[in-house]
Amino acid sequence: ATWAVYSGWVHLAAGRLSAARDAADSLPPPRPTGATEADVHRMLILAEVAAHTDDRNLLQQTANDARDAHSIGSPGQRRASAYVLARAAWQRGDVHEAVRWLGDISLLGTPLFPHALVRLILGAQVASAAGDAGLRARVLQAAEILERERPAVPLLAAVAGYARGILEHDAQALVAVAELLSESSRPLLYASAAEDAGGELAHAQRNAEAIDQLNASFDTYIACEA
Repeated sequence: ATWAVYSGWVHLAAGRLSAARDAADSLPPPRPTGATEADVHRMLILAEVAAHTDDRNLLQQTANDARDAHSIGSPGQRRASAYVLARAAWQRGDVHEAVRWLGDISLLGTPLFPHALVRLILGAQVASAAGDAGLRARVLQAAEILERERPAVPLLAAVAGYARGILEHDAQALVAVAELLSESSRPLLYASAAEDAGGELAHAQRNAEAIDQLNASFDTYIACEA
């Protein structure tokens, strides 16, 4: 079970969505008596796969499992299941519900699983969309933590810059971050950054540049079977 969980995380971080789902699906579904740590990791992986592949049935089932785990689980399990419920709310466009579920979640946490970087970016996106000052402050605090590493870790610095670019609606910063992430081993993070860069460029009526970013994002998502 532990190997399945970690292989699922590695596949997901590398943008291999089908392999990540296969790893998570090799684990049994949560028991009605309470979720285990492996169950919660399974939910987290499947929620990301479902969101990226627009599998609404899988996302709903995973959210149902997360809701059950949240009601009777340990503090750590409640935090993880709250993230799944926030992800599901964001995916269906319910921004304020996403803010509510993100309220008690550490945006980074220890150990620093690959998923923590995705969680921080979701926090930035939700804070920006909702105009929530409290969540915004927590995102900035987490970004500062990522930037403390000496020497700097390129991936962590890029994710911190990505979060700031979202909050500040800074098209040029997002373009620079997307370029940095294009050289990383995290293609879904890169595609997301390019997508957000394209959106901000379009708002600034820099349409040719926006199309370039959105095409690059699209191509990367397709390569990951998103």
